[in-house]
Amino acid sequence: MMHIKHITPGVQAGPLEVTVDSRSGLHDSLMRITVKDFTGRVNIILEGNDLVKAFEKISPDTKLTLSNFHVSENYDMLSNYFPAFIQGTNVAIHGSDLAWFIHISHDKMPSIRFTHKSSSYSINPDTQIESIDLSQLYAHKEQTNSSPQKLLGPNNERFSSLQFIKDSCNQNTPIIASCYAVVFDSTSSYMPSNTTDYMIKMKITDQSIFPGYATLTVFHKNPQSMVKVAGIGDIIKIEQFSFKIHKGGLTATGSSSSKSSKFFLFALEEDKLSPYANYGGQFHQISEHYHFLESLRKWVTQQFAQKLPTELEATTALSNITTTSESDILVRIYGVYKMGVAKSDPSAIICYDTNNVTQIIVPAEREKLLKWLQPGLCVRVRSVVFENGRISLTYYSDIHIVPEWMGLCQIPMISEKEREMQRIAEAYIQPEKKKVRTIVSQNMKSAPIVSFSRLKYLNYGIDFRVEGFVVKILPNHPRELEGMICRECGKKTSLDFCDKCNIETDIKCQLNLFVWDGSENEDNIVKLIVSEDNCFKFTNLLEWNKMKELVLDPESMMEFGVRVSDLGFEVVETSLLI
Repeated sequence: MMHIKHITPGVQAGPLEVTVDSRSGLHDSLMRITVKDFTGRVNIILEGNDLVKAFEKISPDTKLTLSNFHVSENYDMLSNYFPAFIQGTNVAIHGSDLAWFIHISHDKMPSIRFTHKSSSYSINPDTQIESIDLSQLYAHKEQTNSSPQKLLGPNNERFSSLQFIKDSCNQNTPIIASCYAVVFDSTSSYMPSNTTDYMIKMKITDQSIFPGYATLTVFHKNPQSMVKVAGIGDIIKIEQFSFKIHKGGLTATGSSSSKSSKFFLFALEEDKLSPYANYGGQFHQISEHYHFLESLRKWVTQQFAQKLPTELEATTALSNITTTSESDILVRIYGVYKMGVAKSDPSAIICYDTNNVTQIIVPAEREKLLKWLQPGLCVRVRSVVFENGRISLTYYSDIHIVPEWMGLCQIPMISEKEREMQRIAEAYIQPEKKKVRTIVSQNMKSAPIVSFSRLKYLNYGIDFRVEGFVVKILPNHPRELEGMICRECGKKTSLDFCDKCNIETDIKCQLNLFVWDGSENEDNIVKLIVSEDNCFKFTNLLEWNKMKELVLDPESMMEFGVRVSDLGFEVVETSLLI
């Protein structure tokens, strides 16, 4: 299938599938029809009085499929129809994204298939122009047996299972229904070639229909207003969508003009009852909400740990990605980097799988895809291709976080190509960071940086790094615990000076550091523990008040080497910079 952006002057075999955006009568013998697809707009110039009359009833939103058509940059031909002060160039490319136009005339007649709703009509170079009648395209009126009926559950409850909804549908009449379900796949917001609305598609399932699923389509006018699914397994609450059976499968549709269709997204791995995103309306909690939400959270955690939807298993290794077909990939994030200082500059995601390292280039206009991405996360990236040594997105691409417990869909945490990824990252201009007030050992530098949300999945004994800001230290002072020691005699005391040796004492007690990751969520805080044995190394023998002032400086970012130990998240091989 050809797209508008691929058109160049000459005879094009096509097929080119476009939608009529507008038409203008320029002259008795000239008509301009502006057509579009998701890559841009181009003008069709019809030349000939009989052709103009044949096409005068063409309507916006009519889909055209053109084959063997002529693309021209001969503007002089157009100038012959107008006074000298009107340039043919302006007539040909007005409102177009290209510097040439599609020319249709008696001797340049293509094959065209016209489609409007469920009606279609075709012409070819042998068709007699006087026999062309496009009015029949618009004479058809869709017949429906009855208006959509609102569905209630088997006990008249408002929210139904997907299987109950499917069983309640017939082949002809859609029904209006509401449900809770699990999202396991979603596209980005994109504009199909046969509509003026944007759309997003999700695949959803629940206990009643798994391993089957329903396809949810949401039409919308503004792609910026459409929310993004964060992760595989998140819960969706759907209200007042139109369900029907299509080709044997259950589909749900929300129209951009609907005032009642709405949905809400809830994080799988949180206990919150409120949504992290909503579309179409405000969230109001019902009495059954907790039951629906928690039962689905429990079910998907157990089910997806044992068996995944078939679509999630069909991922392609980075080494097998091609330029000719779209693939879904499973990777772990090393880091996200801006490829310049301007707002319009793209970003690069450096990522890896078991044996390979690659980059995914994300244009600035699609930065919504970067939401929630942090180093160390395992993600599924849908619908990508390989171009110029990098992974490129398509119109349908989206990125979803994969929970760590989903072992059937995971990438190892540590890559053997850490240095290669570090070298790639250093080539990008990165945002200025806060001054780092700690230093970790060279051995610990090879450990991965892990986001706070992933810490609970780390196994005992693993080493890793975290970055953040210390917001609280306990104890308030070591003297509360007799946490001072004389280096001369080794006596533990609560005094700043040893009463026996008359020298200044040093800090030697367990320190609890409460560290915030610097994100918008101020609750993203983790407790790190400096053991008594590591206290000298960490504090660098600084006096307590000076050490506390340095650590709690809001402008100072800290990097910590951490080990999962009996104490919890224990700070190791890390020292304060003086």
